[in-house]
Amino acid sequence: LEEAYRRYEEALGIAPYIPTNWERIEVVFYDLPNGARGAASPPDGPIQLNSRLWKAMPGIRQATAAHELFHKVQYAVGFRRSWPEFKENDVLKWFSEGTASWAEVRCVSRVSDANKISELFARPDYGLFRASYGSTPFWIHFETLLKGAGRDGVKDFLERIRDTGDPAKAIEEALADSRTGRRGMWRRCTRASSGRLSSD
Repeated sequence: LEEAYRRYEEALGIAPYIPTNWERIEVVFYDLPNGARGAASPPDGPIQLNSRLWKAMPGIRQATAAHELFHKVQYAVGFRRSWPEFKENDVLKWFSEGTASWAEVRCVSRVSDANKISELFARPDYGLFRASYGSTPFWIHFETLLKGAGRDGVKDFLERIRDTGDPAKAIEEALADSRTGRRGMWRRCTRASSGRLSSD
C-alpha cells in the first residue's frame, strides 16, 4: 500500500484522503460479507481487506490493495464527501469502481478479477454510465487516448472533478479536445472487443 500511495501521489498529484486527526490510513483484515475482496467506505473509515481471500488467493493482494486505496484518492477530490447529489455510490459506479479498477492496471499491471475486463465486451450496448467494474477498458483507453494528445487522462479528469463536483461533466470536458466524445469512445472500446476496430 505504501508503494501504491507514493505512485498515486506522484502520478496524479493527489494524495489519498486521510481523515482529519489521522496520521495514516487504517487497514483492517476480516471476513467481508458476500465475497467482497475489499472495501474503503465510508470515506472516514479504514481500508478493509478480506482476510480469508487474502490467504486463499494471494494473486489478488496487490491489485485489491491498489483498488481500495484508489477509493481514497476519489474521496480526496470530493467523492462521497462534498458532492451532496452524489452521496450514493450506486449512481456513479462507472466512475468509482471503473477508475479504481483502472488504478489496479496502472499500479500493478493487472486486475484482481478478469470480469473487470471481459464484462464490457459481453455487454457492449450497456453504456458507460450504466457500467461498473466493467468500465475498466474504457478508462484504459481513455488514459491512452489522452496521453496521445499530450495529457494525463485520469489526472486531468480528477482535476476537473475536483473543480466541478460532477463526474459526467468532467468526462465530457476531458474528452472535448480529443475529437471523440464519451459515446464515440465507448463505441470504439466495444468495437475493439469484437475485433472490428481498425488500426486507425
